[in-house]
Amino acid sequence: MDQRVEVGVTLTDQFVSCLPEYFEIDAENKIRHDMKKVNVFSETKTFADSYKGEVLVENISEFYTIRDKLLTLPTFIEVYLNKSKSSGNTTYITKGKFIVYLNTTHPAIQQQLIKGNIGRSGSFDKTRKTFCIRDMFG
Repeated sequence: MDQRVEVGVTLTDQFVSCLPEYFEIDAENKIRHDMKKVNVFSETKTFADSYKGEVLVENISEFYTIRDKLLTLPTFIEVYLNKSKSSGNTTYITKGKFIVYLNTTHPAIQQQLIKGNIGRSGSFDKTRKTFCIRDMFG
C-alpha cells in the first residue's frame, strides 16, 4: 500500500476482485485478514473477522492494545451508502457498498487520531469507570 495515501475509497466488488496484501478469501467465501497487520470495521458478513460498530474490552490492558493497533495499523472500513433524492414525481436512489482505506501512519491521519478522542482516551482510565469513545474517525 502506498504510504503517501491518506484515505482511499473503492467499491466493495472491486476490493474483492483485487484484494490487497493481508487479505484472502476463505472456503466460505468470506474475506479473512491478518489481525496483527490490519484493522477491519464491518457490520456485514463480508469479512470473517472484523470489529463491529462497538469495540468492547474487558480490561485496561486490552484497551491499550486495541488503541495502539488503531493508531499504527492500516484500517479498512466497510461503508454502505443509501441516498434518495426526489425531484417532482421522480425519486433518485443511490446505493453502494464501499471499502474506505485509512492510512493511520500518515502524519495527517495520525494527528487527527491523536488530537481526537482516541488520543485523549488515556486520561479516562484513571477514573476506572466505564466510558465510550465516540466519533473515533470523525
